[in-house]
Amino acid sequence: MITLDAQGLKLISMFESVTHTRVKDCIQLEDRVIFIVEENQIGIAIGKKGKNVVDLKRRLKKNVQLIEYSSDPVKFLKNIFRQYNPQNVYLEEKDGKTYGRVEVPTKEKGRAIGAKASNLQIAKMIIKRHFDIENILITSGPLES
Repeated sequence: MITLDAQGLKLISMFESVTHTRVKDCIQLEDRVIFIVEENQIGIAIGKKGKNVVDLKRRLKKNVQLIEYSSDPVKFLKNIFRQYNPQNVYLEEKDGKTYGRVEVPTKEKGRAIGAKASNLQIAKMIIKRHFDIENILITSGPLES
């Protein structure tokens, strides 16, 4: 179960009034706010030419990241890593626990993991809030021609 504080609820209310879409979750970080939008609403949430995202960045004075929710954990993981062009996403069972494996192009692996593994840690936190997935491993695929 996801619990949100008063500030999180206020951010969701603002987001929904700007985008006219529904939010599933809101994660406040030092450098950005991440909104998890309901399935099939990402395009509407972004707005024409990114208008809604620009407006939200201006209002919040922070970067804004949007992720489309999916009730399918594989698709949700793919959506979390969308900007790094995931090639394959798998779930693996080991010792009764579920692990996610995300394969990205070799040139994107460093960005997907992030400085001091920050992007990976955020992705782990997001997936754990919505599914019983213990950990995520980022692997790189073959070199692209």
